[in-house]
Amino acid sequence: MVKVSLSIDVPDVAAAETFFVEGLGFETVRQEPPSLIMRAGTLEAWLLPRAEGSIAVRDTDLSRSYQRHWTPIHLDIIVDDLQSALARAISAGATQEGEIVTGEEGTIAFCADPFGNGFCLIQE
Repeated sequence: MVKVSLSIDVPDVAAAETFFVEGLGFETVRQEPPSLIMRAGTLEAWLLPRAEGSIAVRDTDLSRSYQRHWTPIHLDIIVDDLQSALARAISAGATQEGEIVTGEEGTIAFCADPFGNGFCLIQE
């Protein structure tokens, strides 16, 4: 059996916990100081404190930035009611990016968390 977890670099673990609980419906599982483990469904996510400007990739000069950035890996959060999930996320600090789109995957709201990470809210 393979167990998969997600690591999310954040500049402030307490602020990230508030966003993931209030904005996205995650639950706090436990602390592994200085990190925090969250859960949504079967997904386990580790919030890892990493300072703005710290080295992001070993043996390079790439540094962390918490401004909006692109990465090919992001969270897709499946919701029953897209409008209420989007309102909840925005009230907790998320940013909606563009219009809501309906396609083969369902109805999608493209968003970013307060730490620059993109995510999608999807109503199938």
